[in-house]
Amino acid sequence: MNVQTVKLDLIEELLAISDAKLLSRVALAVKAEIAKTHGQALSPMTMEEYRAMVDSSLKDVRNGRVVGHDELKKEIGQWGGK
Repeated sequence: MNVQTVKLDLIEELLAISDAKLLSRVALAVKAEIAKTHGQALSPMTMEEYRAMVDSSLKDVRNGRVVGHDELKKEIGQWGGK
């Protein structure tokens, strides 16, 4: 069974559930599993990587590649059709 098939089967199962509490528990379990999986994939960056990231960020600021606070809030408000 491929990933797409598993996803579609899961969606069908979720659509059949009408118990909001059960759906909330399923959502929490999925989020916890995703967080656990992503947490395992994370590793600390080296000081060299950190300094390179800071240098890159400072270069972005000098070159005007930034988004202001108000502009970012406006953009976030548009996420998900809000």
